[in-house]
Amino acid sequence: MSYFPERVNTNRLLEMLAEGLLDKDNFILACLNWMTDRDVGEMAEANEFFPEDDEDDEDDEDDEDDE
Repeated sequence: MSYFPERVNTNRLLEMLAEGLLDKDNFILACLNWMTDRDVGEMAEANEFFPEDDEDDEDDEDDEDDE
């Protein structure tokens, strides 16, 4: 199974996860600990993992309009 032909290491890890050779929770923790907090935030925003931040921004804009 090939996910991204040019991403050899990514494919290898995805295959190991799919085969159950790596524990998903440990893998996730390893990735998050390796990445900078900024990288984690950008990844989370790109994948819309922080939808409440959008709502907070809208609330802030509404508060400014009331002034």
